[in-house]
Amino acid sequence: MEIRLAGSGPIRVIALHGWMATSSSWDDVVQWLDPSVYTVGLFDARGYGARLRERGEYSISEYADDVRVAADQLGWDRFDLLGHSMGGKAAMLAFSRLRTRVERLVGVAPVPPISLPFDKATRELFEGSISDPALRAMLVRNDTAERYGNGVTGVLAASSLRASHPSAAHAYLASWCDNDFSAEMRSANRPVLFAVGAQDRAITKDLLTDACLPFFPGSRIETIEASSHFALSEAPMTLADTIDRFLRRPVRE
Repeated sequence: MEIRLAGSGPIRVIALHGWMATSSSWDDVVQWLDPSVYTVGLFDARGYGARLRERGEYSISEYADDVRVAADQLGWDRFDLLGHSMGGKAAMLAFSRLRTRVERLVGVAPVPPISLPFDKATRELFEGSISDPALRAMLVRNDTAERYGNGVTGVLAASSLRASHPSAAHAYLASWCDNDFSAEMRSANRPVLFAVGAQDRAITKDLLTDACLPFFPGSRIETIEASSHFALSEAPMTLADTIDRFLRRPVRE
């Protein structure tokens, strides 16, 4: 597996990207994490980015299991996890499956571990946006609360379409939308933080309160004010500071 490393510090972190992005979506955030404190491992999900042609089942379960593959490849016995959107759901599952190895978890606008009851029109919008640039732009416009003009929206939509293979995008969509991993959620009393954009129309604070917090006792939510769903691009310095303050705290054994 191709894994990019940023920094050389003692706090080891693996970051997972979302459905409309690649691992490079974390770059703007990682640049604000002190490289003498953090070592961040970044890899693409199968069917995305550097692994565009790599075959797989393209599921959240597989994505979560690739965290163990990456950690073993890096020789990391203990590490922290970051996950955005779809990657947040995979990160929660990996956190639960690897609870003796993952020390802390930060989910950024994470898809909850439950199944999502999309109505027919919403599901068709997501499915159609995999190949239709106009529908992808509509999806981006909704996820960003119509904060940006056609130029910025169009660039984000176009880059997101290039991020993944269509067959992978279809399979991952079905997985993060339909799969319910609530029975597997176990926190092992490890620290968990969820960050949500104040203007995110897709993953809201209320949704996280109802569908994430109950699975992780002691977890909490922080709001990123100047952001919608794409805090990694919209507010990278603020998000990096939120992550840094959380991950610097010692873990109680």
